[in-house]
Amino acid sequence: MIMDALDPQDDVPFAEILYMHDQFFLALFEALNDEGILVLQLGVAPYTDEPPDSMMKDYKRDYLSKSLERVGFESIHLYEEAHCDFGDPWTYLVAMKDSDSDALWYQNAANIDLAIHQRMLETHSGKPILKYFDGDTMKSYQTPPRAFEAVHCHKDPMPESCVIENANDISIDNLELKLRDPNDENSLGVFTNVAIEEGSTIGRETASQHLTVPPLSYERMKEILEDAPVAANAANNVVKFLGDFGTKITEMGKQSYSVDSSILSFVRRECDDSVLESDDESESERDVFDPFVDRHLREWINSPKVAATDIKEGAELC
Repeated sequence: MIMDALDPQDDVPFAEILYMHDQFFLALFEALNDEGILVLQLGVAPYTDEPPDSMMKDYKRDYLSKSLERVGFESIHLYEEAHCDFGDPWTYLVAMKDSDSDALWYQNAANIDLAIHQRMLETHSGKPILKYFDGDTMKSYQTPPRAFEAVHCHKDPMPESCVIENANDISIDNLELKLRDPNDENSLGVFTNVAIEEGSTIGRETASQHLTVPPLSYERMKEILEDAPVAANAANNVVKFLGDFGTKITEMGKQSYSVDSSILSFVRRECDDSVLESDDESESERDVFDPFVDRHLREWINSPKVAATDIKEGAELC
């Protein structure tokens, strides 16, 4: 469902009625099927130095995002588009009735280009029918501009996701991969070459460098395992690798995996004398609407491990 109504900033009675009451958006929500998606325009894009929407003429935009959550939408995303010829970039919002639809939002560029090819008629000239949209453009929408994050985090009190703790971080350069038992080639472990204080994070700087397999890509691997025996062996190896070294995630919609691309992927997952624990942030639920998390999704998903106790130099991490 696509809605192109008055700008939320318009100072007229109809805009007040439209955007400041839940009944209208509840009616839209109930008119959608179980996987329905609502797209609407929210007026001119903000600047990074603006206060939160609730304190500006954009207060109706602030109310709207809360209203959509109240009526039942499970996932809400903002994006900015500058090809409208309005003089300034324009803001758009996508509200999903089912959070599983995030799997479509986070498709890779190849999947999006394939969908465009399958769903649109070819031109007589053979030239692309779309002038300003393709898979790479859609990928750019997945990460909101800095201004959306800034305005969201200017709220008082500041949203919890925006609070960055200044914990001491241990670089992976201080870690070493070696055998626990010189006579056992399967006893690889990760050891620290420096002492680590309790509460320190480990490898926060590499959190955005994880290998992330989007939900639809993972589903395709599973399909290959079931329907393509010739390619099944290679796909099975990849799926096994994800299970052995990756972390199952659902923050991008359906089930997918994230694998640390650094030495930390070799940290033992099970041991009797564990010295690491998960960062609390990695176990928190994602808010329905959070431009900050959308901008830092990989780091948020791949929150680093934290030292549960003081760790001596030379000790193994597990």
